[in-house]
Amino acid sequence: MAWIESHDSLVGHPKVDALCVEMGWDLDTSIGKLHRFWYWCLKYAENGDLRKFDDDQIGRAVDLQGDLAKKFVRILKKTGWCDREPYFRVHDWWDRVGPFLRSKYKRNPMKWQAVRAAYRPDEVDELQPVRNGYVTANQPNQPTILSRKEKWAEAKKRGSNGHAT
Repeated sequence: MAWIESHDSLVGHPKVDALCVEMGWDLDTSIGKLHRFWYWCLKYAENGDLRKFDDDQIGRAVDLQGDLAKKFVRILKKTGWCDREPYFRVHDWWDRVGPFLRSKYKRNPMKWQAVRAAYRPDEVDELQPVRNGYVTANQPNQPTILSRKEKWAEAKKRGSNGHAT
């Protein structure tokens, strides 16, 4: 079961107020639509990247069609709920949902790295290919898996006494 973090600061938040005014909605409708949008993103745009979806698809996520769907997406960008740059994505998605996704993919480092790369490409560890899949480099508590050939080469470097030569 996926979840999103929700804060009481949404009530009275300037971006929520702007969404209310721009869409002509009351506070409860605006907060409800935002939550539905975020739930949909968790399922279909897990990394927050919205480039592969059109306005109608995003609108249907919150039960809007046609011109209202287009307006909703335009207003999400205008009010700062979505970023236009460096590409169309959910604003601060990594900060809000990153901890949940990290926990979700703790046993799948490749998936975790792909999700993280969408928001923090400068922090992504290089993936080291190994015989049985991938192991991420520089991850605490993540063993490095060596093939027999690599283990032999390591032993040869150490010499017969087990120390590096």
